Amino acid sequence: MKTPWLITSILASANRYGKAINSRIPDIGQLWWMVRRISNRMTRNIAVNTPNRVAWLIAAVTLVFPTVTTAADDTARAAFLDVYKVLSHPRCMNCHPIGDAPLQGDDSHPHAFRIRRGKDGKGVTSVRCSNCHQAGNQPGEHTPPGAADPKADDSPRWHWPPPRSPLPFERRSPQELCRQLLSQSKNGGLNREQLLHHVETDSLVRWGFQPGEGRSTPPLTHAEFVSRFRAWLDAGASCPN
Repeated sequence: MKTPWLITSILASANRYGKAINSRIPDIGQLWWMVRRISNRMTRNIAVNTPNRVAWLIAAVTLVFPTVTTAADDTARAAFLDVYKVLSHPRCMNCHPIGDAPLQGDDSHPHAFRIRRGKDGKGVTSVRCSNCHQAGNQPGEHTPPGAADPKADDSPRWHWPPPRSPLPFERRSPQELCRQLLSQSKNGGLNREQLLHHVETDSLVRWGFQPGEGRSTPPLTHAEFVSRFRAWLDAGASCPN
């Protein structure tokens, strides 16, 4: 058996089985199946003793794992770029600004009335979010939007992140925002499962896709957004370069 044929065969097998997982993170059983298939292909036409078979198996592992990791990372990054299109849209970014005041409008201009975050993210003194923002959108274009709090008998719920974890989306690159979302010290202490639950069920997140008359919506539907968010996490939550 010629060495060039062996190398070509090994690489072809690694590529084939790497693509077979469809860029998903496999479980241990899938990984072991891939390693055994490649190892068997590597030793099919040659007689090798047990120690050498172990060496062939190790070689197969070194081929499989980079292939799987790269495919999964690419899937995760592509999914997050779709997520980023939503998070950087004014409906999301306006309540996740860099400063201590919210933004408004599709041009993301400073909020009227000099609104400030406050200790709880709901405004200060007599200028509270709930003064204008009720449990639902008001009729007419550009009237105060609103959302209900299902945990408090559907009372008005309107706020932005508190100062202890402001989580700004404004002026963040895809990589910066991705890392920020994954950091529990910056995202309000949420793990990945809780992050997914938040974007899937939170009434303010859902409001962004039904913002009322006169306001644009993100480029994905809420269902599509959740699907891409889940795909990002399931593929390992790698961040764009």
